[in-house]
Amino acid sequence: MKHENGFTLVELMIVLAISGIVMAAIVGVFVSQQKAYEAQEQIAVMQQNVRAAQDIMTFELRMTGYDPLWADANNDGRDDNRLIDGVDNDCDGPMDAADGNEDIGFGIITAGPSLINFVLDLNGDGDICDPNENITFGFSPANDANGDGIADDLDGDGLPDYLPLGRNTGGGFQPMADGIYAVGFAYAFDDAADGDNDPESIGGNIIWAVDTNPVPDGILDTDINGNALGGLGNDDDGDPVAPIGIASIRAVKIWLLAVALRPDPAFAHAAGRAYRVGNKVIVPAPNDRRRMRLITTTVLCRNM
Repeated sequence: MKHENGFTLVELMIVLAISGIVMAAIVGVFVSQQKAYEAQEQIAVMQQNVRAAQDIMTFELRMTGYDPLWADANNDGRDDNRLIDGVDNDCDGPMDAADGNEDIGFGIITAGPSLINFVLDLNGDGDICDPNENITFGFSPANDANGDGIADDLDGDGLPDYLPLGRNTGGGFQPMADGIYAVGFAYAFDDAADGDNDPESIGGNIIWAVDTNPVPDGILDTDINGNALGGLGNDDDGDPVAPIGIASIRAVKIWLLAVALRPDPAFAHAAGRAYRVGNKVIVPAPNDRRRMRLITTTVLCRNM
């Protein structure tokens, strides 16, 4: 009988089984790596979004109140020349003595918990009428109808949408960064009576306050925990902490909470996870499978 070399059926079955196991392992590793890549990509996009917004806001907020022509020899908080300079400095129509606010310094106009508006004399011509001299940061009313600083649920799925944070210089809100879930602001202030020009604190902790009036009245009235400033007691200098005007703001703290564009079925927020965003505490919904990233920064208002 003639013998021929080759594989038996049993040997072939063994090889196929081993090959299947190896291929299954390779596919498993590939799928795992692909999911890890997609997760890292989402995180990178979120980081880019919040960093872009943070950089723009930080740069411009540092310039808040910039006013190279400001002159206040008697230190009364009012410019010495604006009532006689023949310029409508605050761009509201009346000028000089006919405008009771003409000689007030430039700076923060609205110090809200979810929106900030400020002015500066960028080109040094004595007024704030020029482009990029009156700036607002926050969500547009179309994306945050109640003004709470949390993106609205425009698609009706029960979750805040993937919406842009806006910058408005007079022509309407323009997108500044996509995928912002929530935004918050708070303000450190100096009680001018103590003469030290340092933000007020209690127990070494800076008091971060906001103007909570639905129609802003220019008064910082509560801290970010909702406590009335008049009820906080005395600051580190021993002075009573009371509501104070926004002209005393010395620093702005910004919170930005970003959200991923797509949900990840394998992702879940840790039990009890909550994000502090200014005077808001945000707890993700149990069915919200989107990753989130929170960034905070403090900006010193060096011109105020």
